[in-house]
Amino acid sequence: MKSSYRSNIYSRQILLIISLVFLLTMTSTAQGENPAERFFENSDVRVNYEEENFVLKLDTPIPVLCAVNFGLYGENYDNLTAMNMISPAQDHDIRLEMKAGQQYRVVLTAFTRDHKIFRSRVYRISTKTPTEGENLVEDSSGKARVMNPEAGEKGFLSQPEVTDIGSSNLKISFTSKTDTLASTALGETKQFGRLIRRPNTNPFRGHEINVLGLEPAREYFTETILIDNRGNLYRSNTETFSTLEQKGQTDYGTNWASLDSGASVKAVSSNWGNNPDGTFGAKNAIDGDPGTEWSSQSEGNDAWIEIELPERINITAIGFWTRTMGSTGQISKIRVTTGKGKIIGEFLIPSATELHDYSVTPTSADQVRFEVVESTGGNTGAREIKVYGTKVE
Repeated sequence: MKSSYRSNIYSRQILLIISLVFLLTMTSTAQGENPAERFFENSDVRVNYEEENFVLKLDTPIPVLCAVNFGLYGENYDNLTAMNMISPAQDHDIRLEMKAGQQYRVVLTAFTRDHKIFRSRVYRISTKTPTEGENLVEDSSGKARVMNPEAGEKGFLSQPEVTDIGSSNLKISFTSKTDTLASTALGETKQFGRLIRRPNTNPFRGHEINVLGLEPAREYFTETILIDNRGNLYRSNTETFSTLEQKGQTDYGTNWASLDSGASVKAVSSNWGNNPDGTFGAKNAIDGDPGTEWSSQSEGNDAWIEIELPERINITAIGFWTRTMGSTGQISKIRVTTGKGKIIGEFLIPSATELHDYSVTPTSADQVRFEVVESTGGNTGAREIKVYGTKVE
């Protein structure tokens, strides 16, 4: 009797385990069938009327580049735009050139860091009676889907070419047959990991991208995807290149202005999108990764960041790597002070292609403030900030 009872319990346990495995497998399969649908289900899409402009607001679960196609409802898409940023974000503000008193349809295309492409369902937008702050998305139709354009010459007048290769930077140039926006991926594997684009909101043909923050003496893979006014997608062939060895670097010792060393951001003038933990938050300037960056909220020469060092340091050198948006967002001169306002020095930043280090008169401090003095305006900020020295005993 006991043997039969135990046998039944054992059989039920086996059935339960089989059922759980089946459910988990089915759930995993179901989730894997349409990651695009899952991506947009976890995104917040809305269109607002702000200061006499129509603005698409998009919050996404992971950082992506996003292109927006739109046109009058019932007609073809004939407009393409994007946010004026060069790298992926989670909080997107995209101005749409719409007219009041109309109905539009809008579709979004998101590019992930491993270069998957998610196309949204179609959103119907009414601009008939726009009110400040109101969500103008009336409804949506269809399903989100994964897009997978074939690689080849189609869409490209010239395939992406890698030139001007240095130890941490290079240039990628290509030309499309029609006006397009582009997403260029690169990484040390074919899963990539990093995206970059030229900072334009409207499509164009001649694309030239300056890539910064690469590791020296590494092999990289790269590919580019184009999108045109009608939402057509074209993928380039995958290419490889290697960065050069780094030469002549001075060793200033420990960088105390890093998260790994225990430093933190004490205060900042602003973060783009007003999100300190966002894609362009201030801590990106001290995370040790030049592929990420802090961006201010269009503060130009008024931007500043103050770093709390892990303990009191006798500062002997500082390092600064400015971000750039091409024609805007690039810092050419900074002022560095202690938290108590003592000036450590003012420094010219000759380029945005690398970290620039400067020796300073030894100064003791536990807080260091970096202020923009001269720039090209706009979303100024930094890829990397460093503070070198020794502990004060």
